[in-house]
Amino acid sequence: MDDATSFRLDGPVATACLGGPVPGLALRVVDEVGRECAAGRTGAVQLRGATLFDGYDGATDHRGVWFDTGDLGSVRLGLLHLSGRRDDRISVNGVNVFATDVEQAVAAEADVAECVVLPYGASFAVVAVARRGRRIDAAGIAARVTADFAVAPLAVLDVAHSAVVRTAGGKPARGHMADRLERTDDGRFVLRTDRTPPASIDGPTPSQPNTGATEAG
Repeated sequence: MDDATSFRLDGPVATACLGGPVPGLALRVVDEVGRECAAGRTGAVQLRGATLFDGYDGATDHRGVWFDTGDLGSVRLGLLHLSGRRDDRISVNGVNVFATDVEQAVAAEADVAECVVLPYGASFAVVAVARRGRRIDAAGIAARVTADFAVAPLAVLDVAHSAVVRTAGGKPARGHMADRLERTDDGRFVLRTDRTPPASIDGPTPSQPNTGATEAG
């Protein structure tokens, strides 16, 4: 496989069981060199079959080749268990974590209304929005992430709901938010919110208020 990396996972990883492939659709999970993985081992999810998009008019028919979905998962007892998107994975000192897994764990905290994990270099920072009338326990969140995923976030930032840039579908635009994450000269992390977001992130996106920067709590 091209541009693939190692799929070895350390630490707890949440998975979603999607069942087996529909008739006429073949499924396999492969490792970083394209070899089919043993049952239960995480790798790249690939599909092949007549139900797939066959390409554009005049182009090569791709239905007979394996299509790389961009997902990571494993097959157990014939059922597909998804771990996450390949571009959602963050490797920290050899330990692989998925941003969505960390977000779900942090969002389960009673004081947290929403969480967004932002990659930064070879690590990540946690951005948390507090529930109304609550406050973010940055130290507690950092401790939970470290305990659950065997890696410590660079910082936990307590931000306002308006600081979360969103796609047209309402999901956090993680990539655009990561571009706003900065480390100051004294080592603190801030999420810049005084930059005008793109006119379109998968469609129209409302402008965020000019509030300067939000520092790590």
